Amino acid sequence: MPRIPTAGGRRGPTVRFRVGDVTVEFAMQLTRTGSGGGTLRFGVVGVDGKRERAESTTHRIQLTLHPRSASGGDVEIGDSDD
Repeated sequence: MPRIPTAGGRRGPTVRFRVGDVTVEFAMQLTRTGSGGGTLRFGVVGVDGKRERAESTTHRIQLTLHPRSASGGDVEIGDSDD
């Protein structure tokens, strides 16, 4: 297992970290729009009308994962190349 060199060039102890909780969040936004309009003309004079409506809804799902090894212990990561 390789080791991280210390300031003096000597090899230090292997660095290991435990993986803590992992939080994943998904967001989905749905938007519904509707519009309508019309034009009324009399010779060179015209009247134009337009109506537009939009609704937006956001759904969020948040998951908290607790990583465990196959034996049920904590998952560790480190500076090893294995």
